Amino acid sequence: MKNKLFLFVYISMFLVSGIFATTQYNSQLQMIGARSASLGGTVPTLAGDLNASFVNPAVLGEIEEMQLAYSYQNIFGNFVYNQINFCMPFFDMNLGVSYGSDMLYDIPETVYENSRIRLKDTYSAGFNVLKGSLAKTFYQLDFMDNIDKVSVGSNLKLYQQKVGDYLRYGVGWDIGALMSMSFKNNTVEKLHVGVAIVDLLSYMQNWNGVGIIKNDNFARKYFFGMKADMLEDTFSVFFQNSVDGYSLPLFNNVFHGFSLGAEYKFPANLYLRTSTDTKRLNVGTGIRFDNIMGFNMQDYSMQVDYNYTFNTAPMDSLPTHLLTFSILGEDRSLTPKILYPLVGFLTKDEVLNMRGVAAKKAKILIFNNKQLYKTIEADKYGYWTVEKFPLVEGENKIYIQANGIEKEVSFKSKELVVFSDNQVPTVDIKVLLVEGGQKLKFVMTASEKLAEIKAGFNDKQCAFLPVSDLKWEAFVDLPDFMKNDSFINEHKALLEVTVRDKAGNEAGPIEKSFFLQLENPKDKSIQYKNHLTILGNVSSSVKALKIDNEFVKWDKNYAFSLPYKLKLGKNLLNFKVYTLNNTVLNYKARVLKLKTYTDLIPGTYGKLEAEALATLGVLEGVSNTLYNPEYVLKRIDIAKLIVRLKNMKLPLIVTKDFKDLLANNVSTKYAVEMVEKGIMLPDEKNKFRPYEVVKAGELKTILNKAGFKMNNLSVYADDEVVTRLKLAVMLANTDEYAAKVNDLLK
Repeated sequence: MKNKLFLFVYISMFLVSGIFATTQYNSQLQMIGARSASLGGTVPTLAGDLNASFVNPAVLGEIEEMQLAYSYQNIFGNFVYNQINFCMPFFDMNLGVSYGSDMLYDIPETVYENSRIRLKDTYSAGFNVLKGSLAKTFYQLDFMDNIDKVSVGSNLKLYQQKVGDYLRYGVGWDIGALMSMSFKNNTVEKLHVGVAIVDLLSYMQNWNGVGIIKNDNFARKYFFGMKADMLEDTFSVFFQNSVDGYSLPLFNNVFHGFSLGAEYKFPANLYLRTSTDTKRLNVGTGIRFDNIMGFNMQDYSMQVDYNYTFNTAPMDSLPTHLLTFSILGEDRSLTPKILYPLVGFLTKDEVLNMRGVAAKKAKILIFNNKQLYKTIEADKYGYWTVEKFPLVEGENKIYIQANGIEKEVSFKSKELVVFSDNQVPTVDIKVLLVEGGQKLKFVMTASEKLAEIKAGFNDKQCAFLPVSDLKWEAFVDLPDFMKNDSFINEHKALLEVTVRDKAGNEAGPIEKSFFLQLENPKDKSIQYKNHLTILGNVSSSVKALKIDNEFVKWDKNYAFSLPYKLKLGKNLLNFKVYTLNNTVLNYKARVLKLKTYTDLIPGTYGKLEAEALATLGVLEGVSNTLYNPEYVLKRIDIAKLIVRLKNMKLPLIVTKDFKDLLANNVSTKYAVEMVEKGIMLPDEKNKFRPYEVVKAGELKTILNKAGFKMNNLSVYADDEVVTRLKLAVMLANTDEYAAKVNDLLK
């Protein structure tokens, strides 16, 4: 067993060049297409080349259509690499999925027995990698005039490494970027700069069944490359450098370090390529086939690439062959195509960005609803773009044609139908009472088809269900405060609706209130004037309104006003609402008309009690406008008040007098009545003390003796003098008047 473990560790370390100590080797970097291999191996500047995405995911950003590629490579006879790549547009980005495999076969497994090494079996070892990519290209950047585009991309990878029956798994993350710049009237027409970091983050778990080997990671690998296009893009020169680990030396000629390459394109879609990194020489070729019948009866372009790698001694007799087969998407014949957008849609935008392909240098005629909009020219690669193409409101039938050399005008492209709708939808909402006045039915009619309706009724969600394309209905329970014979309160039955049409235009929130909203007066409000103005609104669901049997008219905004005369005390206003579906709702509002006086300051404690007692006729003001609230009461004032409140009959002839009140004094009759009833007593000197100030403690005793029992004995302290306002508070707390005051005010 020890020999087997030793053999396993030894072969594994040789296979991955010391990966257990955070190695520089990464089999992913051999998973490249034939074109990449011919140009130096790990080339980060191959924009649009599906097979280079294992090195720089940003190369996927410029792919316009779905692509598929397969590569096969054999190194030294026993190392076998297979690679499948797929990419397709995904919204405004490109999504790529790739699978790569590198395996070493026929590895001998030996055992040591009887002092001899014996061949037991053979096994294989290597990697499987599954990769998902996202890439996006940004065009016409503002920060530098000659920058055409910048592409960025990212790979997320799953690794499986196996050696015989032993397995382990890991994950990795790559990032990359690619920038293209144009130069006019220069030898170098375009310059492309690419950077990438492979395994920016990585993690490999333990081997299964081998507990002594710890977790480890792949070393980061940095790539930098430049590509220069010359001779009208027929000749390109490549330079790239790669750096391992976490340091960044300028040159590091390890596995695919520094290299130079070149590519020349012949007129008949034939490519010749070569590169060197001083350790090997790569030579390759490629050929592209257009007008190949493919899926869905579409014409596609395909490409086959081959690479031959010659190694320096001592491995010069072990060349490497790499073959790649790629499907590049639809062929760019004379009839132009709109690639973006691919299908028609509905939008609220007033402009449209388009791009597509055509024959190289073709003149593109762009039509909208059979009217020529403008003419543009495709570039040397057959690409064309239009920014901010104006859309008309409604239907836009867009197609293109091309003027070429072979034909005067091409067949027109497939028509792209785009509906432009930047008008906010309008809705009309009707409210009906149904099910005997127990439920509300909302009927909403829209000016166009809607994509979304959000509705809430009294802070709860409300669901509208479609009746037709332009009509929806919803049902809710009638709130308690809106039911028949309810008092009108401050609650408002409010329906809030927000709608969005299929183009994304949004209207709302639209507020709908019903049936009757009373702004003035509120229920249980207090009024001091003899007249008030009833103000309110009805909804469009109301066909008639009566207030106290008088029909009310409203204006075009459904607002109404009505003068109303109040009587002193309680007033009950009756509202009768006739709805559109002939349901009648009766509502009421209570209004209290109180007496008030100019010297009763708002907010003063006791003001409401004083006004209530004045309204009841118990304790009125000294005049129609003055209450004199701070007047300090005397004993004779209390005697007169009790006689009046108790309806006592004064004696016609006074047979009794006091030392401080003579018999012929008008006030003597009140004093005598109080003394004879035992409510107020003279002192030991037979003095009634009529003008002595009354204090709260004495007044409580007098009121109790007179039959006005106090409910709240702690209203005022006993030694406090009593004013007219304090007297009103004390009377309002007696059994005689507390209920009357409460009944008046409730």
